[in-house]
Amino acid sequence: MSQQAIAQPHEPELSPRSRSVQVLVRSASVIGSYILVILLWLVASTFIPGLHNPIPVLQTASFLGIVAAGQTIVVLAAGIDLSVSMTVSVASVAVSILLGRYHSGTFGAVSITLALCAVVGLVNGVGTFYLRISPMVMTLGTLSILQGAFLLYTGGSVVTGQSQFLSALGGGASLGVPNPVWVWIGVSALVVAIVARTRTGIGLYALGSNSTAATLSGVRTASVTVVAYILCAVFAGIAGILLFGYAGQGYMQLGDPYQLNSIAAVVLGGTSILGGRGSYIGTIAGSVLLTLVVVILTSVNLGAGAREVVEGLLILALLAAYGRERRR
Repeated sequence: MSQQAIAQPHEPELSPRSRSVQVLVRSASVIGSYILVILLWLVASTFIPGLHNPIPVLQTASFLGIVAAGQTIVVLAAGIDLSVSMTVSVASVAVSILLGRYHSGTFGAVSITLALCAVVGLVNGVGTFYLRISPMVMTLGTLSILQGAFLLYTGGSVVTGQSQFLSALGGGASLGVPNPVWVWIGVSALVVAIVARTRTGIGLYALGSNSTAATLSGVRTASVTVVAYILCAVFAGIAGILLFGYAGQGYMQLGDPYQLNSIAAVVLGGTSILGGRGSYIGTIAGSVLLTLVVVILTSVNLGAGAREVVEGLLILALLAAYGRERRR
């Protein structure tokens, strides 16, 4: 009996009509996210004069969008990465140390930092697939290890370094557009190409839909899982390097806003939290929408504690709504 025949009872083939319905539902979800962004922007700009210029909001959203790019890849494969916040922080500190203490040069510092992030992703992927540890537990464990190593090496202090190139990349602009936004555009094109045009992308959807059927159908689930977590960590590292260039320093709390917000951006953009459905195109809208919410809450002089409560309630509501959308 062929592998396809074995896999069929687990994942029955959809009729052309069912496929068309699924495509329409996904497209409607993504379009709805963009419509919500536009409406919120129009309403908010009426009361907040600074929002007439979208460039600052896009610059802030670019950091979240890059972290959420990797989170999208992992979530499509029915995983989750809660270590992205510390990966962002560690990347900012690592590049600072390499530049300031070891004088590695910009290229060397960036290369070593991204390699370190790739190792973090490799550990997450191996632990999740081969050791069968829950993605949430595995990545929380990685977060704890990174946090401990951070404290041991730096004592929790702020680390500074200098690089004219990274300062321009993180805080400068080209053609009137902040350079982080240009980086985000490049990352977006890369992620869309990976998800839509490569075997890994096909494997992500198959793995997220039904891991057993994917394995029996010949999908290399091990490599897809490991690559997904490596990409997630590398994109978090890119965001950390950009934030270092923007702030000129690295510290442990730098990545804290991106842990849950990256997940919220993914599900708000229409990607199923259970995996197998969605796209990064929607995550882009989710990233801008969350950034807009933070800007609005800040503009109405809402205290930091109240902002955290509102943001937390929003994220929990989104996860609760999308988490029940599919039953197996």
